[in-house]
Amino acid sequence: MFRKNISLLLLSLATAASLHASDPFMNDPFGDDIFGEMMQMQKGMDRMFERMHQRMQQRSQALISPIGTYKVATQSQFVDKGDHYEFRTDIPESKENTIHVSVNNHILTVDAKVVKKEETKRAGVVSYQSYMSMYQRSLSLPADADESSMKNEYKGGYLTISFKKKAASKPAQVTKVSKKDTNQSK
Repeated sequence: MFRKNISLLLLSLATAASLHASDPFMNDPFGDDIFGEMMQMQKGMDRMFERMHQRMQQRSQALISPIGTYKVATQSQFVDKGDHYEFRTDIPESKENTIHVSVNNHILTVDAKVVKKEETKRAGVVSYQSYMSMYQRSLSLPADADESSMKNEYKGGYLTISFKKKAASKPAQVTKVSKKDTNQSK
């Protein structure tokens, strides 16, 4: 019986020793190769950030957002009317709108609080609705627009901002004087 107990003990020790040799838990004081796993995680995060950076560059080049594609304006927002430029806003005419228009360093800035009211009648019930939105826009003036000539007015129910063109600087007229002319005047 004593031999059976010792052989059972030796068998369990031999099994534990064989498991101990192949188990990484027994080789690492933390029970796992935690630093190796952390390095793998770091490499995975580096790859993820690299992919994210590439997607951001692609989206900014094409101006694509997760909610849609934006078209880049290739033309000026100002309409050339010959002697002046006009910019038509999307701000409807209303006494309740608060609008601030300014020009600084050849940049036109329009900030507005736009109030829109609606009245609907259905089956004898009258419904009033009021909407408020913010309008903000900044854009460069054409190179030959005169900042000081800004004029705001409502055209077709919408705010239109106009700028006169700068007077073209005319070169000074130079008249040629020949030797004959100078001799005759003496």
